[in-house]
Amino acid sequence: MNISKETWIQGLDAIKNNAYTKTHLDLSGLELSPSEMKDLLPALEANKHIQSLDLRWNPIETEGASYLAKTSHLTHLQLDHNKIGDTGITMLAKNQNFTHLSLMFNKISDKTGIILAANEKLLELNVNYNELEDVSARAFSINPTLCVLHINGNIVTDAGKAALEANKRLALPLLSKPIRRPQDNHDARFLENLQREEQKDRLRQMP
Repeated sequence: MNISKETWIQGLDAIKNNAYTKTHLDLSGLELSPSEMKDLLPALEANKHIQSLDLRWNPIETEGASYLAKTSHLTHLQLDHNKIGDTGITMLAKNQNFTHLSLMFNKISDKTGIILAANEKLLELNVNYNELEDVSARAFSINPTLCVLHINGNIVTDAGKAALEANKRLALPLLSKPIRRPQDNHDARFLENLQREEQKDRLRQMP
C-alpha cells in the first residue's frame, strides 16, 4: 500500500460514516492488498452514495475479489491489472448488482468466460487481454442484456468474432482492429487511454 496506514483508516472512516458523498470512488494504483479489501467491504456497505469503484492497478488477487463480490449496491466496478484468477472472477460473475464490469489484464480462462456470459445483469463488460477463446465468444454473443463487449487481446479466432458480430445489438469496440498484446505497463496504460477516448466518442454520439 503506497499510502500511510493512518490515511487509509481515515479514508475508511469517511466512507463508512457517509462523509464521502460522491457516487464514484477512485482507489486505482494504491497497491492495495487483499487485506485492505476485507477492510473496505464493510465501509462500502455502510455508505449510501458510492455506486462506482475504480480499483485498477492494485494486487488484490482472488482473495480481494472474493470480498468485493459481496458488495450489495455497487453497479460499476473496475478491476483491471489485479492478478485475479478464475475463482475470483467466478465469484464476481455471480453478483447480480454489477451492470458495468472491467476485468482487463487478469487471468480469465474460457471456463470462467462462460460463467461471466451467463450474467444477465451486465450491460458493459471489458475482458480485454485475458485468455478467452471462441467458446466464451459464442456464449457472450447470446447474452440477452449485454450491450457493449470489449474482448480484444484474447485467443478468439475469426469464427468467434463472426459469432459476436452476428449479434447486431452488441457493440464491439475495436474488435476489427489488430491490436498487439502490450509488453509493459506503459503500453497497457496507452491502450486504456485509447479505449476511454473511444467510449467518450460513443457517448457523445448517442441521442
